[in-house]
Amino acid sequence: MFFGKSMLFQHDDFHPANLLIHNRRFSEIIDFQRMDWGGPTHDLQKLGSFSSRISIPFTKGMVDGYHRNTKLYESFWELYTLYSAMHLVSALVWGKKMGIFKRMRSYSMNVLEDHDFFTKTVPNWYEK
Repeated sequence: MFFGKSMLFQHDDFHPANLLIHNRRFSEIIDFQRMDWGGPTHDLQKLGSFSSRISIPFTKGMVDGYHRNTKLYESFWELYTLYSAMHLVSALVWGKKMGIFKRMRSYSMNVLEDHDFFTKTVPNWYEK
């Protein structure tokens, strides 16, 4: 698998709030101000914070789709978990700046609980 090895274009803020739905169908992705190049696993870092709160099937589908429905290796989950943990710090700083610290703390706690406080790499939402 190429995860962690290739540099690809990434949205870098991909979550349901940045998707437009028209007539109950996917229409567009918006909010590209954070776009950059990087490893594709990095683009999934916000799944546990935002997407899993809205739809577990969507969130699982994102992971499976990125892997083209092939086997998920532990190395993917280790990197995903690292990026998720790193996102918690920036999310709390951003939440404080934007006046939504309590909400971001709640989202961060969900990520911690999904990973049993980082004692495991595969999040609970994926195992459901």
